[in-house]
Amino acid sequence: MERLQDGAVSITGLDDFGWAEALVGAQTLCADYATESRLSLTGKRNAYSEIRRNLCDRLRLVDYRKRRVQSNYRFLVITGLPRTGSTLLHNLLSLVPGTYTPSLGDSLLPFPSSEAPEVRQANARRYLAFVDRLSPLIRQLHPMGINAPEECVTLMQSTFLSHKYELLARVPEYSEWFLSNDGAWAYEEYRDLVGLLAYKNGPGCSTVVLKAPAHLFHIQALLGAFSEVVIIQTHRRPVEALTSYADLVGACRTIQSDHVERGQVLRETFQGWAVGLERILEQRRSGGGRVIDVSFRQLIDDPLATLNSLTSAGVLPVQDQWLDEITKSLEGGLVEGMKAQGVRGVGLELDATDSGARTVIDEYSERFRDYL
Repeated sequence: MERLQDGAVSITGLDDFGWAEALVGAQTLCADYATESRLSLTGKRNAYSEIRRNLCDRLRLVDYRKRRVQSNYRFLVITGLPRTGSTLLHNLLSLVPGTYTPSLGDSLLPFPSSEAPEVRQANARRYLAFVDRLSPLIRQLHPMGINAPEECVTLMQSTFLSHKYELLARVPEYSEWFLSNDGAWAYEEYRDLVGLLAYKNGPGCSTVVLKAPAHLFHIQALLGAFSEVVIIQTHRRPVEALTSYADLVGACRTIQSDHVERGQVLRETFQGWAVGLERILEQRRSGGGRVIDVSFRQLIDDPLATLNSLTSAGVLPVQDQWLDEITKSLEGGLVEGMKAQGVRGVGLELDATDSGARTVIDEYSERFRDYL
């Protein structure tokens, strides 16, 4: 870890890593990579290179925050269990005039701020080629594109409080640290980073659209950091959603490991995301923040009806301004991949999870049954 830090300092010419908690996260990741993740040679090279890159971005982020320009944006944040239609909704909302959504290119290369768009796009193109070469199944399960909206876990890697690390490798100690950390410091940093990107890449925008299922784990930190925010929570039957997500996790982890046990991935997926459900249920019971509920089934069957409901709720502007572009995207097959997503492979019976996870999943299913 010390060598990675020294390398980042040498590359950037900066030496302030900011919050000590971020380095604890990075150190915990390194320990898991060495003892728990069973990384291949390619996986080790990729994992440690990524940590160094994220340490570089961390140094630049801390430096930027010392002299940042205050920005005032309205935020729409899409969250909910993974595989509940949030990617489709994210793509649709990115077409609304006056909005900015961080793209894959923006997320992979947020610094330095002088980088031209073509440089970020070329970097994203190389990243996608790498993914396709090592695990072609990933983009069949989860659509990604150079200029397509990217979810927040990629940008949040520079905070080292990011669920993407768990997606790419089995990191049990890091996962425990991730869940136990309140995340307030990380979301304040993330707010400022998103503000920088919106200012730089979304001139004239008034609304920033963000998306990550993993926001469930630190929903209170998110609400504390973003002053003007509307949460859009997507819903799907948990067994369907989490079984599908476990397949995505398995595909992603094969990039860095030759030892991915599907049964273990399924169990840990259900147990981990039950914590996320418990936290959003607690937040919903408290009544804090404004939350709009969206059904996966309705979104897939009739996406325009979902957008109409968001317009009626005052979340989106009147549709006449952008309906044609949305319609073209739908006609172009934006929904078809989601319809085909379904549930892959064998499911996991709820009695295979621990009783605590079953209880939370049952409570969630009962409370939001009208959206499932």
